Amino acid sequence: MKNKKWIYSLAIVLLLLVLGLAYLIIFKTQDRFFKCNTEIHFESSKNHSMIEANTSLLLTSNSMAILDVNGVITKDGVDFNVNRKIYFIYSRESRGEFYYFKRVKEEDYANANSAPSELFNHIMFGNKKDFYMSITPVGNGGYELSEMIFPVVVCYTKRI
Repeated sequence: MKNKKWIYSLAIVLLLLVLGLAYLIIFKTQDRFFKCNTEIHFESSKNHSMIEANTSLLLTSNSMAILDVNGVITKDGVDFNVNRKIYFIYSRESRGEFYYFKRVKEEDYANANSAPSELFNHIMFGNKKDFYMSITPVGNGGYELSEMIFPVVVCYTKRI
């Protein structure tokens, strides 16, 4: 009788361990996302241009990032529509909250996008293909996104 209880108890414990391990494996392999939304207004006095846009930054657990930009660039009084997605690979740096972003692809939607690529890349990225950015929580679902020491934007996030 004691052996049957012992065997049943051992079987239940093993079953729970297998279920727990399966849960952890499935949980760890599923993509997790960080999505941050904001409105931006950047001005460049150097080339007399400005961008006003709604942006969304999506980071996935497989080191891919997508920046979605929808708005208007104004240069010398002329408005250009912007509707672009920029794809990055990113990695987390060992110190602090810095991430390294490298641009890998850019999509523009020609029917809704009239901004020249050079103008867009200059005002958004300073013509850089890669950069470091910190993502620092500021409370209430807000995050400050900064390139090295200069603050860029504060955005609202959703974890999915």
